[in-house]
Amino acid sequence: MKTSRFSLETLLFILAFLVALGFRLFQLGAVPLSESEANLALQALAIAGGKHVAISGQPGYIILTSVIFYLFGSSEFLARLAPALIGSLFVLVPLLYRQRLGKPLAVGMAFALALDPGLIAISKQASGEILSITFMLAAAGFLLHRKSIWAGIYTALAIISGTGFWFGMVILGIAWLLSQVLGKGILPALGDTAPDNAEWSWLSYLVSGTLTLLVVSTVFWTVPAGLNAVFSGLSDYSLGWFSQPQTSLKLILAGLSIYELFPLLLAMLALVVSFFRKTKLPPFFFYWFAAAILLVSLYPGRQLAYLEWAIIPLWVIGIHAFLQFPLPLLKEDRLPLGGIGVLAFVALIFGWMNFSGLATLSVNSTYDLQLRLASLAGSLILISLAVILISWGWSWYVAANGIFFSFALVLGLFTLSMGWHAAGFGSQPESELLPTGSFTDASIFDKSVRDISFWNTGQTNFLDVYVVNISSKSLQWSLRDFSNLHIVDSIPNDADYSMIITPENQDLSLAAAYTGQDFVYSESTDWSSMQFYDWVSWIVRHQTPKKVEKSILWVRSDLFPGAEVVAQPQG
Repeated sequence: MKTSRFSLETLLFILAFLVALGFRLFQLGAVPLSESEANLALQALAIAGGKHVAISGQPGYIILTSVIFYLFGSSEFLARLAPALIGSLFVLVPLLYRQRLGKPLAVGMAFALALDPGLIAISKQASGEILSITFMLAAAGFLLHRKSIWAGIYTALAIISGTGFWFGMVILGIAWLLSQVLGKGILPALGDTAPDNAEWSWLSYLVSGTLTLLVVSTVFWTVPAGLNAVFSGLSDYSLGWFSQPQTSLKLILAGLSIYELFPLLLAMLALVVSFFRKTKLPPFFFYWFAAAILLVSLYPGRQLAYLEWAIIPLWVIGIHAFLQFPLPLLKEDRLPLGGIGVLAFVALIFGWMNFSGLATLSVNSTYDLQLRLASLAGSLILISLAVILISWGWSWYVAANGIFFSFALVLGLFTLSMGWHAAGFGSQPESELLPTGSFTDASIFDKSVRDISFWNTGQTNFLDVYVVNISSKSLQWSLRDFSNLHIVDSIPNDADYSMIITPENQDLSLAAAYTGQDFVYSESTDWSSMQFYDWVSWIVRHQTPKKVEKSILWVRSDLFPGAEVVAQPQG
């Protein structure tokens, strides 16, 4: 019987991993790289090409991706491959904590991590944030099991990951301090067993960590600059305390309350359950969540990806609360439980349909707004009446369980929907909280410049291209294969370049004739201008107001044999 339970647990973890892998690998390269992604990917590409570059605060991602580029070439898919694979492996990290959390909670966490919208989003980003979380929590898990060598290896990998490691260290340090002052130990057991009592060796920990740090950061001593960049994450994190805020608190709140609505409400329920039932709560995870929210709010250099440090303990608290609601075992309770559950589910779906209707209303539709809100209130009133009747006829226990599982089902479907869109499977992936914009016309632009080069040279990347007064990393990434690419601030009047790319509002005053075509090189959501109806439209349809930046691709007209000149320069 024990072997059967172990086999089922293993099967569930494998299933969670496959689900995570599917969400993270499918259409991984469909969306063009954003500015921040392209910046890191270009550094990795330079290292893969043997060039010396200054590695930024995420050396782990850059080093791993440079190896992938060296072996397989470069593409959007390959630029995001390392985070996607490591983000998928992250769902197996709860295996290290199942003795503390208990097997049901550990399995629940595996599926929660696999389907969480925020984690899916950062796992499909060309960045090192998911590397920091995965390696750091894996190191902590091996530390609990007193596995010195493995703890040292994963600690080194976490340090190499960059800025996110230092951000997480501060959070977990605050949580540890609070647990020592207010709680009983770092991670009091929620399960029925304790961790291994293996002997700890500081020597093994330090040696394994140091060797891993040296070997991985330098790629077996082939990239010496990697060693210098190991602690660049600490430098970037420190400078973040003196930088201007790049992400508003409103956006952080939106990410928490919309992407993470399910675990947030479950955690609130945990407080209510603990008050009435006097059940044991995991205090360390409350400290962890509070420290993460506090740091994300106060840290000027915050990023939306840092919010995931708060989401992990929130899921632990929420799933722990979920497991406190077992179904009634009495046969006579099943009918009223099913009845109120179906009624509540239908009422919630009806309420969602009315909420969705708000996305179609105009700003001045006061009457329609009142009607929709009244319908929403009616759904809640209907559920409240059903609870009262079931409680009167049977018991509060049956009513509470029926309502709870109905809400859990609806919120679970909502989380799946958000995860689907966060994975980039929707029609407007650039409208998600992550990524923060993309090179919308990348495919059209790429085909245009390559066709021009092929028609004139027989090679798709040989003609000279001059990018004038545009500091776009995503544009440079799109032109990465062109051997004659030049990034300049201005061009001389007598220039005779093959292709020139300028901002939309910049005139081209050259002696030669050029044909121009505009394209969108940056499209992102204007989150600062979002109003109530915009947020409703985003939640329902994932449509948002956009900020669009355009440029013009100028091609020397004689490169189009027999083509008519559609734009003449002003000279």
